[in-house]
Amino acid sequence: MNFVQLLSNVKELNNNFDDIVLDLAMEEKDFIVQANRDQLWEGKTATDEDIRPYYSEDPYFKTPKAAAGYAKWKQKITPSTRGIDVPNLYINGYFYKSIFAQKKEDHIENVSNVSMGNEIISEHENIMGLNDEHKIELSQRIAPKFQKKLKDEITR
Repeated sequence: MNFVQLLSNVKELNNNFDDIVLDLAMEEKDFIVQANRDQLWEGKTATDEDIRPYYSEDPYFKTPKAAAGYAKWKQKITPSTRGIDVPNLYINGYFYKSIFAQKKEDHIENVSNVSMGNEIISEHENIMGLNDEHKIELSQRIAPKFQKKLKDEITR
């Protein structure tokens, strides 16, 4: 391969850089979805904050006693390290199972394919997406594939 061809390959690769990264990330869509579910289970958002509103703040519960009783019951049936007042949005698994990753024009987005899931997403800020720890793990998972892809594309 001569220098002109190599330079041409590098320029073409540069124009497709974002698509390559997104395609490689989509190969890890199962990881992306499971990582989001794990965050939810622990009561965390993509910004690593507690899911809000807390049970004690949720207008669904008519009394503080009702909220506290539900929170205690939820911690018993879905134990995790989250605070007792922090929701994990898990009732029967239906919402969690409805989550999937889809490629948008310039990013990957976790969404739900059921109306109830979309209601939950709209009622709670930043619950879909990966926190920094999971973003780093995703980067580590795709880095070797990315390096190989770059090498293959440059030297083709």
